[in-house]
Amino acid sequence: YTGKVNLFIAPDSDCRTQGNFILSTPTPIRTINGSCPIAGRVVVNEDTLIQFNDDKSIDVTVHSGSSNHYDSCNDVFALCEIADLEDNSDIVNVQAGATVSVSGENILVTLTWNDDAIDQSDIDLHVGYYSDPAPTTGPADALVAWHNKETIFGAVNAKLDIDDVNGQGPEHVTIFGIPTGRYVIALNSYSLHGSASATATVSIKIGETVYLYPSYTFIAEDADGVDPNSWYRVTDLQCSSSGCSLVPPDPNLQVHNTADTFKPGIKRVK
Repeated sequence: YTGKVNLFIAPDSDCRTQGNFILSTPTPIRTINGSCPIAGRVVVNEDTLIQFNDDKSIDVTVHSGSSNHYDSCNDVFALCEIADLEDNSDIVNVQAGATVSVSGENILVTLTWNDDAIDQSDIDLHVGYYSDPAPTTGPADALVAWHNKETIFGAVNAKLDIDDVNGQGPEHVTIFGIPTGRYVIALNSYSLHGSASATATVSIKIGETVYLYPSYTFIAEDADGVDPNSWYRVTDLQCSSSGCSLVPPDPNLQVHNTADTFKPGIKRVK
Protein backbone atom coordinates (compact mmCIF):
# COMPACT_ATOMS: atom_id res chain seq x y z
CA TYR A 1 0.00 0.00 0.00
CA THR A 2 1.37 3.39 -0.92
CA GLY A 3 0.09 6.91 -1.41
CA LYS A 4 -0.86 10.10 0.40
CA VAL A 5 -4.03 10.69 2.44
CA ASN A 6 -5.48 13.78 4.12
CA LEU A 7 -7.48 12.69 7.16
CA PHE A 8 -9.66 14.53 9.67
CA ILE A 9 -10.41 12.80 12.99
CA ALA A 10 -13.14 13.99 15.34
CA PRO A 11 -12.81 12.91 18.98
CA ASP A 12 -15.27 10.42 20.45
CA SER A 13 -15.52 8.09 23.43
CA ASP A 14 -13.13 5.58 21.85
CA CYS A 15 -10.31 7.93 20.92
CA ARG A 16 -9.37 11.42 22.08
CA THR A 17 -7.05 12.04 19.12
CA GLN A 18 -8.38 14.82 16.92
CA GLY A 19 -7.34 17.14 14.13
CA ASN A 20 -6.13 17.12 10.55
CA PHE A 21 -3.49 14.60 9.55
CA ILE A 22 -1.47 14.12 6.36
CA LEU A 23 -0.28 10.53 5.97
CA SER A 24 2.33 9.63 3.35
CA THR A 25 4.37 6.52 2.61
CA PRO A 26 8.02 7.18 1.65
CA THR A 27 8.35 3.38 1.70
CA PRO A 28 5.29 1.30 0.71
CA ILE A 29 3.57 -0.70 3.43
CA ARG A 30 3.75 -4.44 2.82
CA THR A 31 1.57 -7.04 4.54
CA ILE A 32 1.11 -10.79 4.22
CA ASN A 33 -2.36 -12.26 4.48
CA GLY A 34 -3.73 -9.10 6.07
CA SER A 35 -1.61 -9.40 9.24
CA CYS A 36 0.57 -6.69 10.80
CA PRO A 37 2.79 -5.02 8.18
CA ILE A 38 6.30 -6.46 7.77
CA ALA A 39 7.80 -3.48 5.93
CA GLY A 40 7.14 0.16 5.16
CA ARG A 41 7.16 3.64 6.61
CA VAL A 42 4.39 6.16 7.26
CA VAL A 43 5.09 9.83 7.88
CA VAL A 44 2.41 11.82 9.76
CA ASN A 45 2.29 15.58 9.21
CA GLU A 46 5.96 15.53 8.15
CA ASP A 47 6.79 15.13 11.83
CA THR A 48 6.23 11.58 13.02
CA LEU A 49 7.77 8.46 11.46
CA ILE A 50 6.07 5.08 11.86
CA GLN A 51 8.46 2.25 10.91
CA PHE A 52 7.09 -1.27 10.33
CA ASN A 53 9.70 -3.97 10.95
CA ASP A 54 10.03 -7.48 9.51
CA ASP A 55 9.29 -9.02 12.94
CA LYS A 56 5.91 -7.17 12.87
CA SER A 57 7.02 -4.71 15.55
CA ILE A 58 6.58 -0.95 15.11
CA ASP A 59 8.83 1.99 16.01
CA VAL A 60 7.25 5.46 16.28
CA THR A 61 9.64 8.44 16.27
CA VAL A 62 8.90 12.18 16.32
CA HIS A 63 11.21 15.03 15.34
CA SER A 64 11.69 15.96 18.99
CA GLY A 65 13.66 12.75 19.31
CA SER A 66 11.27 10.73 21.44
CA SER A 67 10.61 7.17 20.31
CA ASN A 68 8.27 4.34 21.27
CA HIS A 69 8.55 0.67 20.37
CA TYR A 70 5.52 -1.62 20.01
CA ASP A 71 5.73 -5.38 19.67
CA SER A 72 2.92 -5.54 17.10
CA CYS A 73 0.41 -3.38 15.27
CA ASN A 74 -2.26 -4.72 17.64
CA ASP A 75 -0.55 -2.84 20.46
CA VAL A 76 -0.78 0.37 18.42
CA PHE A 77 -4.36 -0.19 17.30
CA ALA A 78 -5.38 -0.81 20.90
CA LEU A 79 -4.64 2.86 21.60
CA CYS A 80 -7.64 3.81 19.46
CA GLU A 81 -10.41 2.01 17.66
CA ILE A 82 -9.28 1.58 14.04
CA ALA A 83 -11.32 0.14 11.20
CA ASP A 84 -9.77 -2.48 8.91
CA LEU A 85 -9.49 -1.85 5.18
CA GLU A 86 -10.48 -5.09 3.50
CA ASP A 87 -8.96 -6.42 0.30
CA ASN A 88 -10.85 -9.22 -1.43
CA SER A 89 -7.69 -10.59 -3.02
CA ASP A 90 -6.24 -13.89 -1.85
CA ILE A 91 -2.49 -13.81 -1.12
CA VAL A 92 -0.38 -16.88 -1.88
CA ASN A 93 3.26 -17.09 -0.83
CA VAL A 94 5.23 -18.78 -3.61
CA GLN A 95 8.65 -20.31 -3.08
CA ALA A 96 11.34 -19.48 -5.61
CA GLY A 97 11.33 -22.03 -8.44
CA ALA A 98 7.84 -23.34 -7.66
CA THR A 99 5.20 -24.19 -10.27
CA VAL A 100 1.71 -22.82 -9.59
CA SER A 101 -1.39 -22.98 -11.79
CA VAL A 102 -3.06 -19.58 -12.21
CA SER A 103 -6.12 -18.12 -13.90
CA GLY A 104 -7.39 -14.63 -14.65
CA GLU A 105 -7.85 -11.99 -17.32
CA ASN A 106 -5.09 -9.47 -16.50
CA ILE A 107 -1.63 -9.38 -14.95
CA LEU A 108 -0.25 -6.83 -12.46
CA VAL A 109 3.43 -7.20 -11.49
CA THR A 110 4.55 -5.02 -8.56
CA LEU A 111 8.12 -4.28 -7.47
CA THR A 112 9.12 -2.59 -4.19
CA TRP A 113 12.54 -2.37 -2.54
CA ASN A 114 14.53 -0.95 0.36
CA ASP A 115 18.25 -0.27 0.56
CA ASP A 116 20.51 -0.34 3.59
CA ALA A 117 21.15 3.36 3.95
CA ILE A 118 19.82 6.34 2.03
CA ASP A 119 16.77 4.82 0.30
CA GLN A 120 17.73 6.14 -3.13
CA SER A 121 18.72 2.97 -4.98
CA ASP A 122 17.38 2.23 -8.46
CA ILE A 123 16.02 -1.26 -9.07
CA ASP A 124 14.25 -1.92 -12.39
CA LEU A 125 11.40 -4.24 -13.32
CA HIS A 126 11.61 -6.01 -16.70
CA VAL A 127 8.99 -8.26 -18.32
CA GLY A 128 9.80 -9.94 -21.62
CA TYR A 129 7.25 -11.76 -23.79
CA TYR A 130 7.60 -14.74 -26.14
CA SER A 131 4.58 -15.58 -28.28
CA ASP A 132 5.71 -19.23 -28.23
CA PRO A 133 4.70 -20.83 -24.88
CA ALA A 134 7.77 -23.10 -25.06
CA PRO A 135 10.61 -21.10 -26.63
CA THR A 136 14.12 -22.50 -26.56
CA THR A 137 16.14 -19.35 -27.15
CA GLY A 138 15.91 -15.56 -27.26
CA PRO A 139 15.52 -12.74 -27.85
CA ALA A 140 12.00 -12.07 -26.64
CA ASP A 141 9.35 -10.87 -29.08
CA ALA A 142 8.48 -7.84 -26.93
CA LEU A 143 9.57 -6.12 -23.73
CA VAL A 144 8.21 -3.63 -21.24
CA ALA A 145 10.85 -2.02 -19.00
CA TRP A 146 12.22 1.41 -18.05
CA HIS A 147 13.51 2.07 -21.57
CA ASN A 148 10.39 0.61 -23.19
CA LYS A 149 7.48 1.62 -20.97
CA GLU A 150 4.66 0.49 -23.24
CA THR A 151 4.45 -2.20 -25.89
CA ILE A 152 2.24 -4.92 -27.34
CA PHE A 153 2.31 -8.48 -26.03
CA GLY A 154 0.53 -10.56 -28.64
CA ALA A 155 -2.56 -8.46 -29.28
CA VAL A 156 -2.75 -6.75 -25.87
CA ASN A 157 -1.15 -3.74 -24.23
CA ALA A 158 1.62 -4.04 -21.62
CA LYS A 159 2.72 -0.96 -19.67
CA LEU A 160 5.20 0.10 -16.99
CA ASP A 161 3.65 2.93 -14.96
CA ILE A 162 6.82 4.61 -13.65
CA ASP A 163 10.58 4.19 -13.58
CA ASP A 164 11.44 5.04 -9.97
CA VAL A 165 15.12 6.01 -10.16
CA ASN A 166 15.70 7.15 -6.57
CA GLY A 167 13.30 5.44 -4.25
CA GLN A 168 11.62 2.25 -3.14
CA GLY A 169 8.95 1.96 -5.80
CA PRO A 170 6.44 0.72 -6.34
CA GLU A 171 6.88 0.03 -10.01
CA HIS A 172 4.02 -1.76 -11.77
CA VAL A 173 3.79 -3.61 -15.06
CA THR A 174 0.18 -4.06 -16.16
CA ILE A 175 -0.78 -6.44 -18.97
CA PHE A 176 -4.37 -5.95 -20.06
CA GLY A 177 -5.10 -9.55 -21.00
CA ILE A 178 -3.07 -12.75 -20.99
CA PRO A 179 -2.28 -13.87 -24.53
CA THR A 180 -0.76 -17.28 -25.12
CA GLY A 181 3.01 -17.23 -24.68
CA ARG A 182 5.77 -17.14 -22.09
CA TYR A 183 6.47 -14.15 -19.85
CA VAL A 184 9.94 -13.65 -18.36
CA ILE A 185 9.88 -11.55 -15.17
CA ALA A 186 13.20 -10.20 -13.96
CA LEU A 187 14.85 -7.45 -11.89
CA ASN A 188 17.99 -5.44 -12.55
CA SER A 189 20.03 -3.53 -10.00
CA TYR A 190 20.62 -0.47 -12.15
CA SER A 191 22.29 1.58 -9.41
CA LEU A 192 22.63 1.25 -5.64
CA HIS A 193 23.43 4.99 -5.43
CA GLY A 194 26.02 4.48 -2.72
CA SER A 195 24.18 1.85 -0.68
CA ALA A 196 25.87 -1.46 0.03
CA SER A 197 22.75 -3.45 -0.81
CA ALA A 198 19.09 -3.25 -1.77
CA THR A 199 16.37 -5.81 -1.05
CA ALA A 200 13.57 -6.18 -3.60
CA THR A 201 10.19 -7.90 -3.41
CA VAL A 202 7.88 -8.83 -6.29
CA SER A 203 4.22 -9.78 -6.28
CA ILE A 204 2.14 -10.88 -9.26
CA LYS A 205 -1.62 -10.41 -9.26
CA ILE A 206 -3.53 -12.59 -11.70
CA GLY A 207 -7.30 -12.55 -11.40
CA GLU A 208 -8.19 -12.12 -7.73
CA THR A 209 -5.03 -13.79 -6.40
CA VAL A 210 -1.74 -12.14 -5.46
CA TYR A 211 1.34 -14.38 -5.70
CA LEU A 212 4.09 -13.08 -3.39
CA TYR A 213 7.69 -14.15 -4.05
CA PRO A 214 10.59 -14.19 -1.54
CA SER A 215 12.68 -11.04 -1.30
CA TYR A 216 16.03 -10.87 -3.06
CA THR A 217 19.04 -8.77 -2.00
CA PHE A 218 21.36 -7.12 -4.54
CA ILE A 219 24.92 -6.21 -3.62
CA ALA A 220 26.04 -5.27 -7.16
CA GLU A 221 24.89 -2.83 -9.84
CA ASP A 222 25.45 -2.75 -13.60
CA ALA A 223 23.10 -0.20 -15.26
CA ASP A 224 21.23 -2.84 -17.26
CA GLY A 225 24.48 -4.52 -18.22
CA VAL A 226 25.89 -8.03 -18.21
CA ASP A 227 26.82 -8.70 -14.56
CA PRO A 228 24.78 -11.76 -13.48
CA ASN A 229 24.98 -10.60 -9.86
CA SER A 230 22.97 -7.53 -10.85
CA TRP A 231 20.10 -9.54 -12.32
CA TYR A 232 17.46 -11.69 -10.66
CA ARG A 233 15.00 -13.86 -12.54
CA VAL A 234 11.86 -13.96 -10.39
CA THR A 235 9.72 -16.40 -12.35
CA ASP A 236 8.37 -17.22 -15.79
CA LEU A 237 4.67 -17.33 -16.63
CA GLN A 238 3.74 -19.93 -19.23
CA CYS A 239 0.34 -19.70 -20.94
CA SER A 240 -0.93 -22.20 -23.50
CA SER A 241 -4.36 -23.18 -24.77
CA SER A 242 -4.76 -25.43 -21.72
CA GLY A 243 -4.09 -22.70 -19.14
CA CYS A 244 -1.38 -20.70 -17.36
CA SER A 245 1.24 -21.56 -14.75
CA LEU A 246 3.97 -19.70 -12.91
CA VAL A 247 7.05 -21.82 -13.63
CA PRO A 248 10.78 -21.80 -12.78
CA PRO A 249 12.80 -19.36 -14.92
CA ASP A 250 14.34 -20.88 -18.05
CA PRO A 251 18.00 -19.71 -18.06
CA ASN A 252 18.15 -20.18 -21.85
CA LEU A 253 15.71 -17.31 -22.31
CA GLN A 254 16.68 -13.66 -21.99
CA VAL A 255 14.49 -10.85 -20.83
CA HIS A 256 15.07 -8.40 -23.65
CA ASN A 257 13.76 -8.21 -27.20
CA THR A 258 17.11 -7.22 -28.72
CA ALA A 259 19.82 -9.79 -29.24
CA ASP A 260 22.70 -7.44 -28.33
CA THR A 261 21.37 -6.14 -25.02
CA PHE A 262 23.59 -8.37 -22.90
CA LYS A 263 26.74 -8.14 -24.98
CA PRO A 264 29.73 -6.97 -22.92
CA GLY A 265 30.26 -3.25 -22.83
CA ILE A 266 26.73 -2.23 -23.83
CA LYS A 267 25.16 0.12 -21.30
CA ARG A 268 21.95 2.10 -21.60
CA VAL A 269 21.83 5.59 -20.10
CA LYS A 270 18.69 6.81 -18.35
